Amino acid sequence: MNRVRRSALTNAFLPLAAGVICLGAQAADLSACPPAGPASGIPTKARVVLLGELTGTYESPRFVLKAGCEWLKAGRPWLLTLDFPPTEQTPLDTYLASPGEPADVSRLFNNQHWLVNDGRASVAVMELIEAVRRLKRGGAAVQVLAVGGTEEESVKRIKQALQADKEVAALVVTTPPRASRKLGNGWNPKYEPVGYLLAEFKPLAYRMSYQSGFMWACQDKGCGAYYQPGGDVTEPAGQYGVLKQAQIEPFGYDGIYFIGTMTAAPPVRMRVPANFN
Repeated sequence: MNRVRRSALTNAFLPLAAGVICLGAQAADLSACPPAGPASGIPTKARVVLLGELTGTYESPRFVLKAGCEWLKAGRPWLLTLDFPPTEQTPLDTYLASPGEPADVSRLFNNQHWLVNDGRASVAVMELIEAVRRLKRGGAAVQVLAVGGTEEESVKRIKQALQADKEVAALVVTTPPRASRKLGNGWNPKYEPVGYLLAEFKPLAYRMSYQSGFMWACQDKGCGAYYQPGGDVTEPAGQYGVLKQAQIEPFGYDGIYFIGTMTAAPPVRMRVPANFN
């Protein structure tokens, strides 16, 4: 990436003006949270919630932020887990503790995870991380954990974090198969998903669903914005967030989280992103 493009890319994530919201006796700046609107429907008393998402949209990471902010407003410390390689933990921690200056963004993007062409390193994922950085810098009890790897490796890192802090609530963002709480799937009856392996925490699992729209993906024709006609469940018009769907419960999910019409979110290395706001 040339110097001019990198400068534009890093400037796009400079901090925005902050407001202050009081949580009990402690003041925390929650201005990075989404504006008022429909609630996510994620139970605020849950200890572990798994979200099985399809990457490459703006709407799913924004839903994640909305759910996490609802936990923070309810006084719950929030642990966000992402399927990043554990080697990205130190760069993530460094960025989250930084003022978010262009050099900080550039340093984060120089790591291996951000070199992929698909939705795992999308503009929307970076917007989520930037929002968490602002929340954390503003005094909110939030942390990010890189838990990529095998299911067993991911669960080990999540369990360690949950056992180290008995108050924290984990929002586990992963793929739909890994989010399931059910042993086995259509390909392997012995498959042990992350949700299944976290059974001791009585997790809830929701699979992403959508109306239609575009998602950024890498397919046989290459990487780009691909149209998706809609999910495999029918949602009432105007709905948003968590919905019960009896037809997917046998597959290990407690319901869906409905994000409406999708908008493709390209990887940060291919497009200058906009500020989250």
